[in-house]
Amino acid sequence: MTANRIASAALVALAMSATACASDGHIPGTRVFTVATAGDVVLAGFSRSHGSMGNFELASIQGDPMTCDGRFRYVTTSPGHARFQCSNGESGVARITAGTGLSGEGTGESSLGAVHIIYGLPLDEINARMHFPQDGVIRVDDEGIRLVPGSAR
Repeated sequence: MTANRIASAALVALAMSATACASDGHIPGTRVFTVATAGDVVLAGFSRSHGSMGNFELASIQGDPMTCDGRFRYVTTSPGHARFQCSNGESGVARITAGTGLSGEGTGESSLGAVHIIYGLPLDEINARMHFPQDGVIRVDDEGIRLVPGSAR
């Protein structure tokens, strides 16, 4: 998945996550923008919900070719879990809690360090809730999905 393809789909997913609704809060198969940190590695991509479970595809936004794929399972009344495996052999787990609509957040551990994952929230909320290396923020624009210095907020 190229950075430009991720960026284009991210803008669509952000719009979809802001407007998505259903009686149980989830629309099966809908993709939502997802950001994760594992140690000092920042990954972005998409999660796809299939009811109370789903999968995600993430790629490093820091210039290295690492990608991570994973699956998650949860119920809206209690924390669930996510497991992922990366192209460089790294792996991890996180406990996740479903939010409203197609959103959620989780923390855990990986072979790279502490994990924090957020999905389905607007980019400004993701940037406010997550701590990125060098106090950076994520920006999605014509150049793709980028981590920029915190002074560029």
